[in-house]
Amino acid sequence: MRDHHHDHSCGPGHAARRSIKAAFFITAFIAVVEVAGGLLTGSIALLSDALHMITDVTALAISFLASKLSGMAPDDRRSFGYRRVEVMAALVNALLLWLVSGYMLREVYERFLSPVTVLSGPMMIVAAVGLAANILSAWFLLAHKDKNINIRGAFIHVVSDMAGSVGVILAGGVIYFTGYYRMDTLVSLGIIALILYSSTRLMLETFHILLEGTP
Repeated sequence: MRDHHHDHSCGPGHAARRSIKAAFFITAFIAVVEVAGGLLTGSIALLSDALHMITDVTALAISFLASKLSGMAPDDRRSFGYRRVEVMAALVNALLLWLVSGYMLREVYERFLSPVTVLSGPMMIVAAVGLAANILSAWFLLAHKDKNINIRGAFIHVVSDMAGSVGVILAGGVIYFTGYYRMDTLVSLGIIALILYSSTRLMLETFHILLEGTP
């Protein structure tokens, strides 16, 4: 009997995979820009956002691969097919966010103890470019996020990056007008808290599905 199986997610079609691919290339480009910008400006908040984006690139690659595998027909070894690959991909996404958060916490702590000069003007410009790119990526994924948990995981990554970019812009503004360089590290902590919150929710949802919880 197979009809007891709860299908919590629907495999995305060609249009959804095209959206994931577009978001991947946009995010990869901006991640490189933000790494360069963070190193040049001395902003730990910008580097934190860049590290999150690098994780997003990996997450989007996993999402694309999982969306391809989920469309494979059942076989003798996988009688239910490969739909659960997408749920596993969402779980991997959440775990990646936790790992990146741990690394950033260490860096933020060291920077808070020893603040450094930050070039606030270029910092805000780079963050604004990142925000525009995140909005574009989110627009590509928006139409598919409610149909599939894997794409929803990718969407969460992008939206949390949007919030991170806004935080970096605000930190740059405070530094520009007040010279309070610790604002850079405080915003980094806010980005980390946002990452942990969104990834924990996603992780709990994937556990619920893997444990055959009610839809």
